[in-house]
Amino acid sequence: MILFPIQVKSMRFTFNVTYDDGREEYEGIKLNRYGMQEVAGHVCFVNFRPPEKASYQLVIYAKDLDNQASH
Repeated sequence: MILFPIQVKSMRFTFNVTYDDGREEYEGIKLNRYGMQEVAGHVCFVNFRPPEKASYQLVIYAKDLDNQASH
């Protein structure tokens, strides 16, 4: 579990998981399907249950919605 104590009013999070060699699937299933992201209060939780023992890369993206320019 990874915790992100960030002090902003509104953020959007997403993540991407790959094997260290860049592959994105395990037996035809995207590795992202083995992960879950949840925001509760001021904390973003990212859980990943790998389908097999291997080396993975987890990239978490965050976007601050408070600082977006109005159009």
